[in-house]
Amino acid sequence: MDREYKRIENELSEPDMAAYLDITANSYSRIERGEVKCDLPKLFIICQMLDISADYISVSYTHLRAHETLRH
Repeated sequence: MDREYKRIENELSEPDMAAYLDITANSYSRIERGEVKCDLPKLFIICQMLDISADYISVSYTHLRAHETLRH
């Protein structure tokens, strides 16, 4: 997933991201995989940490969901 690549590109681990968001690493991993949604404050923190816009995440998420729909 794109967010994972951006996280790795910025040399951040899932535990690093989770600590900034004040959640568990497992919870962050589920957000990154698109299994759960996060609230807006967490989304803004993620965007700041990865140096990306919320639009970037939205487009990635929409593309992923469209691809999954086509597979089924």
